Amino acid sequence: MTSNQTAQSNTNPHTDFLPLKTLHSHTRFTPQHVFITRDHKASSASGKIKEFLQKNKVQRLKMQPVPLPIQFDNTEHKINFWCWKNLLDFGSGYQIYLKESVGRVMLYGLVHLVLSGKSLNAQDMMDLDDFAISQTFRIDLTKEVPHETLTGVRVDQDLPTKKLVQLMKRVLHDAARKLQEYQCEDFASFLYMHLKRNNTCGSLMKALTSEFEGFKDEYDVKIGKDTTEKLPINSKVQSLLKELYTNVANDDEMFRFPDIEQLTVCISGPIPAILNRLNLIEYSPELQQRIADRRPFRYGSQEEFEIRKMSLEICEMIVEASKGQVRGVDLDHHLYKLAKAVQKDDLDSLKMHICQDTTAY
Repeated sequence: MTSNQTAQSNTNPHTDFLPLKTLHSHTRFTPQHVFITRDHKASSASGKIKEFLQKNKVQRLKMQPVPLPIQFDNTEHKINFWCWKNLLDFGSGYQIYLKESVGRVMLYGLVHLVLSGKSLNAQDMMDLDDFAISQTFRIDLTKEVPHETLTGVRVDQDLPTKKLVQLMKRVLHDAARKLQEYQCEDFASFLYMHLKRNNTCGSLMKALTSEFEGFKDEYDVKIGKDTTEKLPINSKVQSLLKELYTNVANDDEMFRFPDIEQLTVCISGPIPAILNRLNLIEYSPELQQRIADRRPFRYGSQEEFEIRKMSLEICEMIVEASKGQVRGVDLDHHLYKLAKAVQKDDLDSLKMHICQDTTAY
C-alpha cells in the first residue's frame, strides 16, 4: 500500500468493510433455484420494488433500547449481554423442535444468566457445559422412550435439539477462549480495545469476524470457470452492531457508529421466507417443495447459498430504489417485524428453509 493509499484509508474509515456492496459485482453468477420476481410487463423488478415501498412505510431505526426484565450493573454488562446474544443468534433450523422462536430461547436464556448474578464474562461462558446450557436455555437434550425389548423399561433417547446445545457450547467456549487469549475479561473489554482506535462498524466487523469463529459467515462463490471469490454475508455481526447502536449508543457515544448506514439486511431464516411471501423472490418448484417438506439444506450448498444471496440482492435493490429514504438497517428491522407478525399465532405459518449444520444463522 502506498502512502497516498494509507492516507486515504485513514481519512475514510467507512470503506473498511462494505461486505455486501460487492454483491452486484457478481454479475456472472446465474441463479438456478432462487429468482428475483420480475414484473409481468417488464424485464426488471422495478415495479415490484416500487409497490413494496408504496405499501410499506419503513420507519427509520431509532436508538431505542429493547425493554428487558433485567437491570444491568453498568454499560459493560449491557454490552456483554448483546454480544453473547448475537453470537448465539443461530439455530433457526431447529425451530421446528422448539415451543418458542429460537431468538426468544437465546434471549431469555441470557436474561436468566443475568438474573442469576452472572456478569457474562468469558469465564462464565467457559463454565457452561451441555447440562447447564440445557437448563439455562430450556432446551431438552433427551426424552424417555420405551426400551425396544424390555417391557416396562424406559430409556433416554437423544433429541435433535441436543445438537443445537452442542453447537451453542462450541461457540460459547471458542469465543471465551479467544477473549482470554487477548487477556480480555469479557466482550466489552475486547470492543473498547478496538473502538479506541476506530469506532466504525467496518472496523469492529473486521475484528469480530477475523477473531471469532461464531461470527464468521461467508461463502466461496465460483465466478467463471476457474475463479472463486469470498462473499461475506456476516448476518450475526451486523445484527450485533445494529443492536449495540440501538441499545448502547445512548450510554456511550462510541457506539454511535458513523457508518451505520452501510449495514445491510441480516439474512437469517425468517427474512428469505418473508421476502418469498411478499412475492419479491421466487423459488423453483423443487426448492419450494423441499422447504415445505422440511428437508434440511447444507450450509454452503448451491440452494442454501442462493436463498440467502438472492434475498440480500433484492434487499439491496429496495434500499437503492428508495433513493436514501430507506437504509439497510431500517429495512432489516421492518422485515423482521413483518415476519414476527406472520408468526404471532403460529410459528410454523412462515415456511423457513432449514439449515442445521451452521452457527452462522
